[in-house]
Amino acid sequence: MKMKFLIILFLFFLPVTSLKAQVCTCYNAAGVCQTDKTTTGAGIDDPPDSVSCDDYCTSQLRDDFSYYKFSDYGGEDIPNEVSTQISCETNAEAAAAGAAPSTQTAPTVKREYVAPVLSVNIPTVSFSKIFEDNGYIEVNWLSEYITGLYKYLLTISGIFAVFLLMVGGLQYVVSPGGSGQASAKKRMTNALTGMVLLFCVYMILYIVNPKLTVFEGLSIQTIDPVLYIQNSGDSNEALAGSITPPSGVQCTGSGDVAAVAKSFIGKVNYRYGGKGGLPPYDADTKTCDGKPCKDFCPEGTICLDCSGFVSYASKCAGLPAVSGGTSTIFATAPKISSCTDTTAVTSNGTVTLSPGDLVGFKSGDYAESPSFGHIFMYIGNGEVIDSSGSGRTGNRAVSTHKLTWACSKYPLRLVDR
Repeated sequence: MKMKFLIILFLFFLPVTSLKAQVCTCYNAAGVCQTDKTTTGAGIDDPPDSVSCDDYCTSQLRDDFSYYKFSDYGGEDIPNEVSTQISCETNAEAAAAGAAPSTQTAPTVKREYVAPVLSVNIPTVSFSKIFEDNGYIEVNWLSEYITGLYKYLLTISGIFAVFLLMVGGLQYVVSPGGSGQASAKKRMTNALTGMVLLFCVYMILYIVNPKLTVFEGLSIQTIDPVLYIQNSGDSNEALAGSITPPSGVQCTGSGDVAAVAKSFIGKVNYRYGGKGGLPPYDADTKTCDGKPCKDFCPEGTICLDCSGFVSYASKCAGLPAVSGGTSTIFATAPKISSCTDTTAVTSNGTVTLSPGDLVGFKSGDYAESPSFGHIFMYIGNGEVIDSSGSGRTGNRAVSTHKLTWACSKYPLRLVDR
């Protein structure tokens, strides 16, 4: 009887799950929304309880779409952390209805940052959430750790000082006099002095310099790999090299690739079609400082796109010439399947990289931005350097990155020089 009652009770409280229809939004390689369907079943004979949007997008859509992103809004989890749902018809359906093909783009990606977990728990230390602002993330973890640790040590030290004060008081009471009471007084004086200093540290620091009491958070620029490439690009024009490099740029043919390439940092503005010549750069249509980028290169700088920078830096370092854009440079270059700080595994075997080697991809290689190519130059110590479209003003075009980061984000090819 008891067993039957327990079984009935268990069944009564057993959670009941209902099958929800999923809404899947699939994107082609250009990020154009292709379909919005209720996909439970998805036209598949004897489907499982729920057909994932991944399966739907990769097997149920038209064959001429080679790449898809997906989001499964019917389940508890949202793959790729897609935060915005877009509804649209397939281009084929829109055309059949007499409408223009859809031009909606993929939703923005919401990033989640995991707060650090201390190996030794400190009750007064807690970490706030990271927030993003205009391409930067604000991280206050270091200041929060220092502040929390100070509060914790202050509490422990205060307790210890009170304990010493109590010991000194007891010693003073039980001592018959003379040296015993003198020692007790000294112990209590030291304890009180220590407590005053501990609790007045903030005031002392503030008097010396108010900035010593302020722990500012770190501001770190983020890189969206797709946006990074879409803001960049290059043309197949030849290296012009008709202008003198800005002051500070090493262009002596010394062969020190890292030193030469890094000397361009802070002296280059990105221009699509910029190959070391004077404006105009016919390929660029954006505006910079209120002027058309193609007609404007600030005095004392040089304007280059990604292949233009590699071409110019190679010339300055005395390396073999590089001509054209990524479509020419990587036309027959082998693909990289994996890499370390110093090596790249290609179809031709494992190659130990040397400063001046080129890694990147041509149009058609990168499914998320198939019409774009990009190029980096390896400069040693696991680093690559490039000129990107995120630096059209402020001489911020040239920057360094870890080779392993580039390998993890893009389908790279290798030109071993």
